[in-house]
Amino acid sequence: MDKVIIDTSAWIESFRPDSAKSFQHLVKGLLHRDKNFDMIAQKTKLIILR
Repeated sequence: MDKVIIDTSAWIESFRPDSAKSFQHLVKGLLHRDKNFDMIAQKTKLIILR
């Protein structure tokens, strides 16, 4: 199984305080290997290392 590291410094800069729900969706997409995860990550400027 791939280990994925999310750079939280990018997360802090990209998300507003009221978007915790969006972050939950992001994590959910990762856990379920959602095919849209990469697109979501691009929009939120997260850095994903495999």
